[in-house]
Amino acid sequence: MVDRQQAPRLVDQPEPCFVRLRTERKGRWYAARIWRSLGMLMAEIDGRPASPDQVWHGGDRITEAEYNTLLRASSEPRPF
Repeated sequence: MVDRQQAPRLVDQPEPCFVRLRTERKGRWYAARIWRSLGMLMAEIDGRPASPDQVWHGGDRITEAEYNTLLRASSEPRPF
């Protein structure tokens, strides 16, 4: 569950974190993360490369355990 008591973020300064976000209105939640590699910020949504700004602005921070749970759920086959 998202911690609503978390400290506010500086909008223009992305930083490494785990987040959940939706890519479409009322869509499913996706696992996303931002991390540093060789001094640069990198990001991915559901295991695919993404913009750190998209992840930073579009997501709610979560724990690493919640991130792993969302990532596992996305790899499971979905019924039609």
